[in-house]
Amino acid sequence: MKLPIEKTEDRKEDTKKDSGGDTEEDPSTQTTVISQQEQSDNWNHFVRWIQRMFGYQRSSTRDQPSYRTTVYSLSKIEQFIKFFDKRNRSEPDPNYSSGENKLRREWATIRKCLKPQPFDLIRSYMGEKVAFYFAAMDSYTIALILPSIVGLIVFIYGAATVTSDKSTSDICGSFGQNIDMCPLCDKTCSFWKLSDSCTYAQISYVFDNVATVIFAILMSIWARGFVEWWKRSQSEMQYQWDSIDFQECNEPIRADFEKKVLSKRVNPRTGVSTFV
Repeated sequence: MKLPIEKTEDRKEDTKKDSGGDTEEDPSTQTTVISQQEQSDNWNHFVRWIQRMFGYQRSSTRDQPSYRTTVYSLSKIEQFIKFFDKRNRSEPDPNYSSGENKLRREWATIRKCLKPQPFDLIRSYMGEKVAFYFAAMDSYTIALILPSIVGLIVFIYGAATVTSDKSTSDICGSFGQNIDMCPLCDKTCSFWKLSDSCTYAQISYVFDNVATVIFAILMSIWARGFVEWWKRSQSEMQYQWDSIDFQECNEPIRADFEKKVLSKRVNPRTGVSTFV
């Protein structure tokens, strides 16, 4: 008498014998799996390309220095001179290159238009306000690549289907030649044919067709997405540059002056309260 597990094994062996041994996979199934994998890889490449194009260029910024400067009173300058001798006060860096030279060489030239902008150098040389301006322009220009491609496709579609449009064909055809239109003015203007506006009708269709409605909807979605994306990039830059609570002023206030001042007044032109 066989156990249940032995009966199950015998059934499996009988099934293999009836089917002629091990079964091979269907080639069509393998092709379907490969095509699905290729589609998944292509989609992942597209997503990474979009993220790289619209992502914040972290490589364009440099790390902030580990040291921090503090307020130093001029009354202690003698102690500073005694503590540091002339040899240890400053030491030239052979690999040093000024930010101005770097900006002139790597940024302020048409040959570097495709290179990521050095926002950290711009901020160090021109300030946060100018750096945020160029960052916003850079983000906006990159974001316009996608709608420009879609707009070009819509334009090509309109130019390719202008001859098949029924309304345009009626205006340019025999129907338009048999329709008399009223004069455009009272005395000096005469009657004119509807077919005379054929060129204007064709141009109007190229820029105003069914595809332009879809393009307008996509542009509204794109505009909202761009605003949210820029808010995120701006917040990242504000956090990195420590300018979240940044208050615009002509120059930073010295700590010694801030201790001695007793009152403030509002500037009548700028509306900002300043120390007096």
